[in-house]
Amino acid sequence: MNNNQVILKKLGRINNFFDKEQAKPSATLVISGDIFKIYFDRNVDLNLIKENLQKRQSKYQEELDKISQRLSNKGFVDRAPKNIVEQEKNNYSNLKDDIKKISLTIESL
Repeated sequence: MNNNQVILKKLGRINNFFDKEQAKPSATLVISGDIFKIYFDRNVDLNLIKENLQKRQSKYQEELDKISQRLSNKGFVDRAPKNIVEQEKNNYSNLKDDIKKISLTIESL
């Protein structure tokens, strides 16, 4: 990170890097086993961000439930082309991962 601070600051619109925890609202990220905290300015409404994430999570959950119903329908699985069934399985897996990531983000706010 130290070698790329200028690039990271521009790409992430980051003002400062801190070595120690700050007493500010933050979100926590785990990247390759390392914990990073993103601190927000006072003008960031974390409740609004959390609410938007919860809406997105609900939308993804609804889609996950629909895919689950299709995949549990033996008639669909037997009659649908194999590539469609595989695509639905991939979509299910991706949505499940996305929901988990959103949950972790919500918990960190």
